[in-house]
Amino acid sequence: MSPSESVKGVIVYRPYEVAEQNKVPNRLLYTGLTFEKGGKLLKHRWRKHGNSRGPSFDKYNWHWTQRNRVAILNIASKVGNGLDYKVEQLDKNMLKIRKIRKRR
Repeated sequence: MSPSESVKGVIVYRPYEVAEQNKVPNRLLYTGLTFEKGGKLLKHRWRKHGNSRGPSFDKYNWHWTQRNRVAILNIASKVGNGLDYKVEQLDKNMLKIRKIRKRR
């Protein structure tokens, strides 16, 4: 997650290599999203210490929809239907999303 670019409700994710080059702090460098085939998503969290406290990620489901030529990313939560995000930019160097509403 790129803190300097994530402002006013917009969340920007960059590939690990780009974040490392931009000297993103460790607490953010090791956080992020991994999209897997089959609609699975890993949301990584930073661990200051290597203690065995379970995985360093949470598993979620995700899917895309199109509404009026706008790509919507839904990341399902463990309770309810999760959150919807408008995809503002997606390319090999950036995922830029904006939360648009909580799904019930």
